[in-house]
Amino acid sequence: IRHEVTGEDFVAMEKEDFRAMGISKFNHLRRLLDLQLLRDPMRPPPAHDTESLGASARPLRVPFWRICRVRMKDPEIGSGEKKVRYVLRWDPPTPEGEDGVECKAKLLGGTSAPIVKYDVHHSIVHDGKRTYSVVQEHRKQKQSLGELENLIEEMRSNGVIILDKKQAYMYMDMEILQIDIVNERFSVSCSLSVFWRDPTIIDDHRAIPLLDKDDILPDAEIPIVLTRRGREDMPISLERLFANPVGSSVNVYYRNENLQPKTGVVRGSYKIRVTIKQSMSLSRFPFDRQMLQVFVFAGTEDWHIASEPPVEWLLPDQFCTSSVTCVPSSRVESEYKCFPPIARLDANRGGIRFTARVQRYQTYYIVTAIFPMFILTLIGAAGFLYTQLLEGRIVLVVRLMLTIVAFRLWLSGILPVISYITVMDIYLLTSYVMLTFVALESVLVTWRITSAEVALYVDIVSAVIYVVFWGCINLGYVTAAYTGFLFQSWDVVEELNLKSFERHVLVGNTMDLYEEDGGGKGEEDEDFGEGSEESKLEDDGRVQ
Repeated sequence: IRHEVTGEDFVAMEKEDFRAMGISKFNHLRRLLDLQLLRDPMRPPPAHDTESLGASARPLRVPFWRICRVRMKDPEIGSGEKKVRYVLRWDPPTPEGEDGVECKAKLLGGTSAPIVKYDVHHSIVHDGKRTYSVVQEHRKQKQSLGELENLIEEMRSNGVIILDKKQAYMYMDMEILQIDIVNERFSVSCSLSVFWRDPTIIDDHRAIPLLDKDDILPDAEIPIVLTRRGREDMPISLERLFANPVGSSVNVYYRNENLQPKTGVVRGSYKIRVTIKQSMSLSRFPFDRQMLQVFVFAGTEDWHIASEPPVEWLLPDQFCTSSVTCVPSSRVESEYKCFPPIARLDANRGGIRFTARVQRYQTYYIVTAIFPMFILTLIGAAGFLYTQLLEGRIVLVVRLMLTIVAFRLWLSGILPVISYITVMDIYLLTSYVMLTFVALESVLVTWRITSAEVALYVDIVSAVIYVVFWGCINLGYVTAAYTGFLFQSWDVVEELNLKSFERHVLVGNTMDLYEEDGGGKGEEDEDFGEGSEESKLEDDGRVQ
């Protein structure tokens, strides 16, 4: 393809623009950039930055920046009254690895003039004299994202021109393929739809239409292919899409982008299979609930992820009723009950949490483990009347205990190694205590009571107490299970999952982007897109 570029356009072009034109060799890029510096050492910014801010100088990249509220005199008033102004401050860069831009920012003294315009989408600040590049990755740790957003609203109300983030909307249809409790991971097949408005994406050469103008039908979507610049301007990055994936399990097996010319809305449709690591909450096993979180990284520093699509986008109804749907596979459906999923924006961590909620069915474990252990422990009452010989009673108790140990070994094969006890463990320990009571009673009766009639009376009373006590314990379990007391509330399960998510993300391979938040919970997550009203009714009906 042959390109013709004028002198002014050549000066404004970036390295990515040359790559999009097919110029990718390092030597060629270096020669072109050297020619740009010879033409104008202080190149103007790209067209969208110049147009939005009216600046004539290339933005200066400042490290460890923050926006501060100050009081200063207004020269137009002429009096001694001070007015609230907002300035950009930053810490000087370290001597190691300083480049020319950072050194220039260091010479400015670390404080800008009062801010006039702030382009939130492109992360550009203009103070009337210079423009500054303020990317979120270089934000000062002490200034949280919530504090920055509050300052932006103050700046807007005090006359500072604020160019808001572009709006985007995401919809996900999930199918839970497998839940691996032992390895603490789950597999899902996702159908992710991303919508954003960009009517000039074809004119700006950030996308190539796949149809000729004569083949385009009225009000029909135009299939397009995004260029490198178009992929960089997307709300998501397919190269880094999910948090906590298992190895290279992310498989994007379908991809399609379309442009609706009537509304200018771009729709990206992607079908993905992925296996995600997650710590399972098993303290109430087998009455446990799990919240399977599919965390999708989104450019929240440049985009406003909407909870509902704007009406003027004219999206189909299936995308407007809810932002997430979830269905289990036949294998998962036989073991778990699925509740309506939820979707929440997590701006502090830079993405959206699409969460599937499941609750285990207990019938299998009651039939194969709990009920047999109930019968075995109940048989222990026969030890009081089995024989008057101590050896016979001890042999019966030991055999029953070994049988319960076999059940515990079977359970250890279907559960991960955890540092806390579960409801099933408590039931097993109670059985051990009950059988130990049989052994101790037999020893005391044999050694301390010489009269056969008294010994028989003590054995009968002990057997009655044993049966009544064991029956009351099981009645309590049945009542707690029936009323829902054995189930954790969804709020508790979500809190536990968030802690495990922070442990995986903040300590894992994505720590470089999110360590500034310190792993704290920060702001309240924005709720958008609960599956249906049924989820609220389910939560209100539970017993805490």
